[in-house]
Amino acid sequence: MKVIPKVALLSCVLFASACAPVYVPNVVNAPLLSESGEANLAGYMGSSGFDFQSSFALTSNIALMANGSFFKDEEEETNEYSEHYFGEGGIGYFRHLGKSGRMEFFGGYGYGHTKAEDEWYFLGDQSEYAEAFFHRIFIQTNVGITTEYFNGGFAIRGCCLLFSKYIHNNNTYNEKDAYFFIEPVLFWGLGWQRVKMMSQVGFSVCFNQRPINYIPFLVSFGINVNLGRTR
Repeated sequence: MKVIPKVALLSCVLFASACAPVYVPNVVNAPLLSESGEANLAGYMGSSGFDFQSSFALTSNIALMANGSFFKDEEEETNEYSEHYFGEGGIGYFRHLGKSGRMEFFGGYGYGHTKAEDEWYFLGDQSEYAEAFFHRIFIQTNVGITTEYFNGGFAIRGCCLLFSKYIHNNNTYNEKDAYFFIEPVLFWGLGWQRVKMMSQVGFSVCFNQRPINYIPFLVSFGINVNLGRTR
């Protein structure tokens, strides 16, 4: 039974770069909050591994969020290895757009660690190792609709990545450059007022002339639990 979730996770990241990635975009948190005291809890599985999300409306317009992402996999028969851990927090503003429409703006900070080693064959045996510790500053906008049986919309996140330590193969770099990403996603969910099955798909684009190795797509499936919303 342990093979099933492992295969599901690995199938989600096959489209990633063949080289060892040092940045793995996490699931975009788009809670589409409605009222003061409302809380959202969510869990996802996909291209970033396992993601956990939470958000809470402090007032009728101000909200907090906290998110985490992790993944670890090691192939016993080869030296291929991959892991990442990431956590972030943010504060934002939300408002109604008519009866069912919502608009949200969030900004925040996160810190993460990635480590990966990859092997492949191209004109001989090839391998690559990378490890990084990084800070990430983000801003995002979410626009969508929320009803008793459906949630859905569009979100776009802008990120600035700063490394505190970066190791590539046998070299250690004191990275001073900032890396900028734009990450648009579509999200949707079906279910009931309090519980919905969610999906998200999007991509990540680096605007630097010399980009780092990273996973360029976001694909995830999960469940969202809403607390505190009135009918």
